[in-house]
Amino acid sequence: MDTKLKIPPQVQHSIIGVLWMVAWACCINLAMVTAKFLTPNISNAMIILMRNLFAFIILLPMISLTKDRVFQTKQPFRQAVNSVLIVSTMACTYYAYRHLPLAFATSIGFSGPLITTVLSILFLKDEVLWQKWLWISIGYLGVLIVLHPIQVTVNYAVFILLLANVLASLAIINRKILLKTDSPESILLIGNTGGLVLAAIVSIFFWQNIAFKDLILLVGIGSFGILSQYCYLNALKNKDPSFVSPFEYSRLIMAIPIGIWVFNEHFKLTIATGGLFIVLAGIAILKLQFKKDLQS
Repeated sequence: MDTKLKIPPQVQHSIIGVLWMVAWACCINLAMVTAKFLTPNISNAMIILMRNLFAFIILLPMISLTKDRVFQTKQPFRQAVNSVLIVSTMACTYYAYRHLPLAFATSIGFSGPLITTVLSILFLKDEVLWQKWLWISIGYLGVLIVLHPIQVTVNYAVFILLLANVLASLAIINRKILLKTDSPESILLIGNTGGLVLAAIVSIFFWQNIAFKDLILLVGIGSFGILSQYCYLNALKNKDPSFVSPFEYSRLIMAIPIGIWVFNEHFKLTIATGGLFIVLAGIAILKLQFKKDLQS
């Protein structure tokens, strides 16, 4: 008698999707932390150019292995849109994270899953149960507790980061549609190649000489950035955006200790309480999806 535990394919996809999102959270946090160590007077245009350049260099082995197949696409317009969204999101995100405390910026970033869920319903016709809406809202309540807006002085960078969330959500929806015909590797390479071209054009007007120390940091940003994109694409390949996007909340659990230990940011009870709400919401959403997968 076969005693091996058989996990339904739908549940496997859910687990794999969550694991990819946890990996994404690690990579994106590392990219943002590295960006905070850059010399303050480096322009965003130069950061984005170097980030895309080093990411392209990292992707060169993929080009040599697949020849020209990786540049093949059935949706060229959406690939072009993807490149524009990549550069626009980077510009807003790096600016905001360089001007805001890490845990604070990460908390504001969690408006993204709510935006992504709404866009998934509008553009992808995703079905979202009221229970999931409830837990997404509870997770966002945790974000607001961490944010403690009564004590926060809102500045220009906050609005830039909110714009970044909208652009990132649009990019997620666009990539999910691209995945219907194109591979994750193709989306990754074409998107970043297009992003490199756009960044090169813009950087002409903001050119600066970059110190060796900053070049090393930019290599790290490029590496972590391209890995984060690859992780998110594979999460989307396994599950819909309305499922994977709430697990962006896991970033805060990593950002809080990094902010305290690396940047000497102060720990507050609101951070611990809000973090607990976020963790509980993530677990509840995962349980809802498992239940749905087992019934299908």
